[in-house]
Amino acid sequence: KDQPRRFQIKLFHIFEDGTQAISHVNIAISPFIMLPNSAPTETIYVASGAYDNRTFLKELIPILKSNNVAYHPIYTTYRWKEMWMQDTMEIGYAKLPGKEPVHVVLNGIRGTDSFGPTLLGPDLGVELVGSYRNLKGGDKWADWFGNLEVTPPLPGYPLGRVYFGVNGRTGVGMHPEIVAFIEAQEEQFPFSIDTSYLTIKHVDEILNFVSDREGNAYMLFSSTKLAEKLLGGSNNHDKNIKLEKSNKRIQQFLDRIKLEILEEIPFEKEKILELPTYYNNGRSIWSNPVNSIFLNGTAVFGNSNLPDEIKKYITDTMTKIGLKSAFINDSVYHRRHGNVHCATNTKKAPLAEK
Repeated sequence: KDQPRRFQIKLFHIFEDGTQAISHVNIAISPFIMLPNSAPTETIYVASGAYDNRTFLKELIPILKSNNVAYHPIYTTYRWKEMWMQDTMEIGYAKLPGKEPVHVVLNGIRGTDSFGPTLLGPDLGVELVGSYRNLKGGDKWADWFGNLEVTPPLPGYPLGRVYFGVNGRTGVGMHPEIVAFIEAQEEQFPFSIDTSYLTIKHVDEILNFVSDREGNAYMLFSSTKLAEKLLGGSNNHDKNIKLEKSNKRIQQFLDRIKLEILEEIPFEKEKILELPTYYNNGRSIWSNPVNSIFLNGTAVFGNSNLPDEIKKYITDTMTKIGLKSAFINDSVYHRRHGNVHCATNTKKAPLAEK
């Protein structure tokens, strides 16, 4: 972190005949650049084995074909943590002057992340930062990479800004070595978001990004107020007064978070699309539409417990910005408190030529 980004190495050469020479090599650091959900998708990764996700895959694969997304051979694992493919690695890229970008996997640090290194090859690198912390209680998911995301390009940040979740009650967030590593890259200087109201406490449950056909980015943001409005002021699945009061408190929390986010990133308010979510003890009652993936013109959402009014609103919202909507059965993940984004990982196209 404290080293200069450009420096020179002096090389001492000793030849077989005993003569010596000195030369110099100029060194420049090529930073690890994360890629947003809104970038064009090249490849998708899904694991199987520990959970029976055959229905999920059956419904997902035709969507990939119609959106020109490659499907990497399924990774079979019996480690339940690796079923959460979003959390096992972060795929970004690095670029050398005069060379094509090379994708780079930042491998997970949960103690069981073995998939990322299998991708190592001529056009894909792997790196490891930090080590397993064995966190406990409500903070045990803090270092999972669904809690580490990046915005689309922004004024002043042409490659976007990284953001991560922190439990505002305990102060525990993404691994400090990961945060320091991203800070040292400089290009996507990170900021934190309070995720304390959630059970899993990952930022990919609160906000996400998609792009329209012209490449204009839109923010997807969670809203419990909108959910209550669409369902007639009372949640059809649970009319318990305590639940409604809890979601009103969550909405106040979300309103504060949104203001804090807009202080960090200059995002146009008219490009913030609220999507209806509703919670019970910090867990989404239906598939959280924010926890979705963007596949080259199609936004893919979960369909678990999704009321018709909510599904129609999501579809209409995506249609207004020229995107198709697809809904798939993610129940195997939803009942374990995750959705489509949590269940998948994607290799995205690099955003910058330089």
